[in-house]
Amino acid sequence: YDPELFCASGLPGSPSADPLRFISLHSYLYLVELVSDREGPDFCCRAATPETLMMTGASGNAVRASRTVREALLNVAHVFHLTASQVFFLVKHVPGGLEITEAFLARSSQTALHAAHQQIAGMVSALGRIIDGQPLPARIRLSPHPKFGVEHLKRHLGPDVEACKERHLKIFVADAVLDRRLPWEPVQFAAFGKNLTAPACSTMSASARILIEGMIRDGNPSLDALARAANLSRRTMQRLLAAEGASY
Repeated sequence: YDPELFCASGLPGSPSADPLRFISLHSYLYLVELVSDREGPDFCCRAATPETLMMTGASGNAVRASRTVREALLNVAHVFHLTASQVFFLVKHVPGGLEITEAFLARSSQTALHAAHQQIAGMVSALGRIIDGQPLPARIRLSPHPKFGVEHLKRHLGPDVEACKERHLKIFVADAVLDRRLPWEPVQFAAFGKNLTAPACSTMSASARILIEGMIRDGNPSLDALARAANLSRRTMQRLLAAEGASY
């Protein structure tokens, strides 16, 4: 954890202080790009350990509430929409297994997209390490790094990793792998789910309200900070809020 990187990305405080706090997607994408440039293009895979998987807020709790790999992936999909907007995340049954698809609706650099996709792929891979210390066998297609491609990820994710021409992530996990048992007795799903409510992020003012609540706790709310979090100019932010009958 480097507070300077978080500050440069517009993300306050330690990520472990409030793992369920909503943050700006643009700030997150900028953070993973900065970290990738400084620590290496495979940093998000290296950071995706069983320990960090358990610490990732609602998703980590969803895994802990699961008996098998299949349940873990479906439970994560169930809570994902409660903690993210501008991200398309789908886990669906397909012949022979499950397919995971992730795509970002927000604009991002190729480096940031590569880092963000490998973080999800790394978390899926970490499920295997929880069971037997090895990456979870999966077929992974993700956005390549603009300089290094995807070859550097195979030692973390396994040999079946290829570049995806579209700007999205696809992971296929076979039924035989999905039925593997996780090494614990699951906690009750309601033990963490009852405290989560879906963020009403369908409007700019609703999304702004969620971010402002965090800024107030940090003691530094401002229109400029809100505009930076949305990757907008101050004037555009004011115009979009006004169009919804709101103001800052």
